[in-house]
Amino acid sequence: MKKMTCILGAHFSISGGLHEALHEAKRYGCLALQMFTKNSRAWKERTVSDEEIELFKKTRQKTGIKFIASHSSYLINLAAPD
Repeated sequence: MKKMTCILGAHFSISGGLHEALHEAKRYGCLALQMFTKNSRAWKERTVSDEEIELFKKTRQKTGIKFIASHSSYLINLAAPD
């Protein structure tokens, strides 16, 4: 019988930067995380710099977080006519 592995994760804030969500997940012992990549209740979004992207990649490698999901805005409604 094949042994199953439980992938533990949670939703983490990016308020201190995208990389901070990875540190927080590591502190909780998670293998996975989910995060909003922008404000969940507004259409406006900020530009993520190349430096922030590189820091996120390095932090991901350092923390060993394997599974990441990006949660989209609550404003998206696929059933809306517009």
